[in-house]
Amino acid sequence: MKKIIHFGIWFLFGIYCLGLIYFLFLDKIVIPPRFTFFEHIAKRTNLLPLRTILRYYYKVKTNSINYDTVILKIGGDLVGLIPMGFFIGYLFLKINTLDRAIICGLAIVLFVELTQLLTMIGSFDVDNFILMLPGFMLGYIFSKSKIVLKCKEKL
Repeated sequence: MKKIIHFGIWFLFGIYCLGLIYFLFLDKIVIPPRFTFFEHIAKRTNLLPLRTILRYYYKVKTNSINYDTVILKIGGDLVGLIPMGFFIGYLFLKINTLDRAIICGLAIVLFVELTQLLTMIGSFDVDNFILMLPGFMLGYIFSKSKIVLKCKEKL
């Protein structure tokens, strides 16, 4: 029974990863690039913290963007990696300290951002680190909670 449950958790992790790949990469492929590769990198890189978040705030205040769009984009970045943090903490036993979890979370977000930028289907935005890493860490911390550890022991 334990093996079946363990397999099921790995299966859910795989389904989640496929969904994440779709929403982060494949959903955006339809639009052909408007710029050359280097123009794309220059125009789609934000290294100023909170720039994008404050831009959304300003657009909401001036009614130039729908409030639901902002909630979806910022909320999606915040909660999108919560399951990843949980699965990493639950399935990968060597990632057993907060330091290792932070490094793992940073590596995942860096991979996502660089892949979006270099494949010209998105941008590299430091605000995504600000939003995605706390979500990842929430999932990781939950995977190490007493409730989850008790359930894991019972399996």
